[in-house]
Amino acid sequence: NECLEIIENRKELFSEYRQNLQEFYSQVKKLKRLEILGNIIDKKEIYDNGKIVILTNKTNITGKQLAKILRNDYKIETEMSNVNYVISMTSICDTKENFTQLLEALKEIDAKVEEKTMRKSDYLFKLPRKELSINEAIKNRNGEMIDFKEAEGKISKEYIWIYPPGIPIIVPGEVISENIIEKLETIMKADIEVRTTYQKFPKVFFGTEQKNTH
Repeated sequence: NECLEIIENRKELFSEYRQNLQEFYSQVKKLKRLEILGNIIDKKEIYDNGKIVILTNKTNITGKQLAKILRNDYKIETEMSNVNYVISMTSICDTKENFTQLLEALKEIDAKVEEKTMRKSDYLFKLPRKELSINEAIKNRNGEMIDFKEAEGKISKEYIWIYPPGIPIIVPGEVISENIIEKLETIMKADIEVRTTYQKFPKVFFGTEQKNTH
C-alpha cells in the first residue's frame, strides 16, 4: 500500500525532493573547506545531484574520516567513502529535516577541519600501460608474489581495485608504474580497503617477463 501511495503522489514527492536538493546545494555553497561536487562542475545537467558527493581534498581529513565523523557524531550513514570524497545517497523518502541534519553536520565539521591545499596530481591515477592482453597475462606461467612497492615495471597477473567502488586500478596485462605505487601507498595511509584477485595485498602477483620493450 505504501508503494502505491508513493506512485500516486509521485509528482508532489519529486517536486518536494527537487526543492530540498536545490535548497541544500544553495546552502552548502557557504562551506569554506568542504566542497560539494555538484556546485563546482561545469555540466550540471549530466550530474545526478541526488547523489551528494562531498569532497575533502582541501581539508586535513580523508573521505573515510569524514564518513566516520558523520556516523559516530551525527548518526548519518553515507553510501561510500574514499581518499578524497564521501557519497551520500538521497531519495524522495528523505525529508527536509534529513537534508537540514546533513547540512548542519557539514557546517560544524567544516568549521573544525583545517584547510589543506592539494594538487590534482596528488590523488589522480595515470592510466597504466598495457603490455599483454588479460588472457595472455593470466596464462603466462612466469610470475611471482611480491610486495607492490617492489613491482614497478612488472606486468600484473591479477586485478587490483579499491572497494568501494570496485573499479580496477590495474588489470592483468598492465604494467605497474611509480605513479600507481605512490597512489596505492596514499590509499593505504588513508585506511581505504584495497582488494586483489588473490587477496594477498600488499603482496601482489606479477609476471617477470614483458612482451615488448619500450
